[in-house]
Amino acid sequence: MPIDMRVREVVVASPSTYGLAEKFSTAGTEFSYAWSDDVDRPPQATSMSKTRYPSEGGSDGLVLVRALLGTNGVIEDHEILCGASPFEDAARRSVGLWAFAPPTARGQPARVWMLLEFAFIKANGEAGFDPSVADATLESMRAQCAQQIAAWPR
Repeated sequence: MPIDMRVREVVVASPSTYGLAEKFSTAGTEFSYAWSDDVDRPPQATSMSKTRYPSEGGSDGLVLVRALLGTNGVIEDHEILCGASPFEDAARRSVGLWAFAPPTARGQPARVWMLLEFAFIKANGEAGFDPSVADATLESMRAQCAQQIAAWPR
């Protein structure tokens, strides 16, 4: 299946892009994000899905997913931090298909959080790919997502 140029899948290197802390705690357990100083070797993608632009998508959209990567390189859990339907559904279907060479911390396989970004940019497939349009659209969508996250109750 060819890559859909209207979809850009990225593993976000820094949670600060979205105003998030370097570590995330849930259910009493704290794990670092994959590119923090606690991690010796960040995960390397070995298999990524080929997310498709949803047929019912009529515009642009960004979905940001926080995913917990296990010591075996498989995503154990995930949650959508921002996004809208139908793009959330497309991203959710893809997340489970990603696999990674596991990260290490202190030389041992480690569980880490990752941020996975799915940018759906409709104009990228209609008349070809224009990097300047994609970059400007992505920057605007990231800013909107960061505003949504900043508005969360703390």
